[in-house]
Amino acid sequence: MWLGIFLVGSFWFWALVGIETLFLFGAIRANRGWPAGWSLVIFVMALWVLGDFNSFKWIYENPIELLKYAGGYVALGVIWSLVKFKLICVDIRDAYVEIKAGFFQLYDIKSLPTENNPVPGNNDSTKSLYDKWIDTLHSYDWPGPDDYNWKRRRQIYATANVIPSASQYKDYIMCWGAYWPVSLLCFVLHDFVERTFRVIYEQISHWYQNIANATFASLKDDFKEVKK
Repeated sequence: MWLGIFLVGSFWFWALVGIETLFLFGAIRANRGWPAGWSLVIFVMALWVLGDFNSFKWIYENPIELLKYAGGYVALGVIWSLVKFKLICVDIRDAYVEIKAGFFQLYDIKSLPTENNPVPGNNDSTKSLYDKWIDTLHSYDWPGPDDYNWKRRRQIYATANVIPSASQYKDYIMCWGAYWPVSLLCFVLHDFVERTFRVIYEQISHWYQNIANATFASLKDDFKEVKK
């Protein structure tokens, strides 16, 4: 009854392709490589058993072509994983620079406190500035994959921990490389658009501030106290 339901070009064939594509997008976006892999296995088996697309026959008849395609796929996957990791490192570096600038301004200092030279904090706190600095790094929502395990791994307990460790990214790097077409498309549709608008915002942020200042201009006497 179900044999032939996924014939190439039929409605149910394209429906299956659409469902698999959406699932892959969700899995790769969440850096879930194993579910993505198993879904592809089920997808290929469904086309073989319930359709007319026999990928195993093609592999058997074209081993040289398979090796060429596989080699190219792996090479592009490695390149994309390197690019993706570099982009995340840049995001973390930029976030660190922004955090440090804000910390310097808040406590009116010009160099980072260290564990050996903690520098006393404000009079209303017994905590050293070093402790406050580490608390700031520890509580920050660092750039990176959007999942709970990642957030746990990126807990910062020393300034040196800000530098990404490749071993922390092992599972993610493998996922980016193995499913690079989907990962790259996710980047283009989400991350690239977000980065583009971030750049635009940085160029015109003063416009937004001018709007806020103009909106509260009639109440300016209420805000004359010195900012802390």
